[in-house]
Formats: sequence, structure tokens, C-alpha cells
Amino acid sequence: MVLSNTHAASINDVTLTHAKAMFKGATRLGNTERQVPVKPVYRDNKLLGYLFLTNEIAPIPAYSGKPVAVLVGLDLNATIQGIQILEHEEPILVIGVNERHLTEYTAQYRGQSALSKIRVGAHNREGYIGVDGIAGATITAMVLNRSIMRSAQRI
Repeated sequence: MVLSNTHAASINDVTLTHAKAMFKGATRLGNTERQVPVKPVYRDNKLLGYLFLTNEIAPIPAYSGKPVAVLVGLDLNATIQGIQILEHEEPILVIGVNERHLTEYTAQYRGQSALSKIRVGAHNREGYIGVDGIAGATITAMVLNRSIMRSAQRI
């Protein structure tokens, strides 16, 4: 789902629908924090975690030369609750990769700690958690991984 074709995705564009997809029982969003662009997610008055966009926290240029806007949900224990690609200009993600492959890629991050060492293809590497890449989009998958993990660690 692309938020806009006219401007870069912003945390201010994120809605409760996005939060509900990542946080069970989410009922409302708080105001965007001023110092760091994150949006608190609540169940009534209980803080569940935060939503943020990688292009605002760790904007790493991908194959197209522009960062990919990935929405990340992070709970209070630094566990990734979900990720969703919201905006990109990656040609391979438009013509060479279908939505199912993107969904399978992003699903690998759910439940992972932001403090873990996660690497694309590092399944047998000691000390690392390996995730599968995206066939035909190796560079993009590696940039997505770095941007997701670097952003989550900063939050």
C-alpha cells in the first residue's frame, strides 16, 4: 500500500488501521513524538509500543538511490511486532517481485528482537539470525534489512 505518490511517507500519515495490523488490541494512537519521529500505540491508556518509518530514522538508499519507507511496529520489550513496506521506488519490487514474496519477506521479522543480529542469508552463521532474501532483489532485501534493524535499534 503506497501512502502517497506526491511526497515521502511520513509517520504523520500512519493510521490506527496500520497499528491494529501490528498490535493486538490497539485502540488509539498518540501524538507523534517531537524528538524522534515515532507514534505511540495504545490499548486504551496502556502504551503497547511505537510505530516508526525507516526512511525517517535510518534512511539508507536502496538500488533506486532512494530509501524505502518501511513501517515498523516495536513493542516495549524491543520486539518487532510487524513491518510493512509503505512506499518505494524500487523497479524490481514493481515488476519482478509479487506481493506474496514481499509479505513472506516482511513476516520473517515478526517476533524478532531489535537487539538481535539479523542478516539476509546468514542461516548457518553463528551469532546471527538468518532471514531469507527476495529472489531477484538481493540488494534491496539487504538494504531493507539494514534499514529495519538500524531503525529499530535506534528506537
